Amino acid sequence: MVQNFPVDEFAKLVKYAVMKLRKYLDDHAITAADFALRIGVSVQSVHRYLHDERVPKLDVMAKIKEHTGGAVQPNDFFDRAAA
Repeated sequence: MVQNFPVDEFAKLVKYAVMKLRKYLDDHAITAADFALRIGVSVQSVHRYLHDERVPKLDVMAKIKEHTGGAVQPNDFFDRAAA
């Protein structure tokens, strides 16, 4: 079932997840290029995730979770309470 979800609320959630991903990369001195190689996407895709231009697909979210040791979770992209 698809729930109506206001666009501005969705934008807040994406921003929260992006901030978590950006912080993780910064805290671990990982470049976007290195992270892209680790999760199997283009550098441009990682830049788009980091600049609120794209939400990762579910399979990529799973790879983000795996390669951040669970610090960034797929739910971070959708958890309403977190925003």
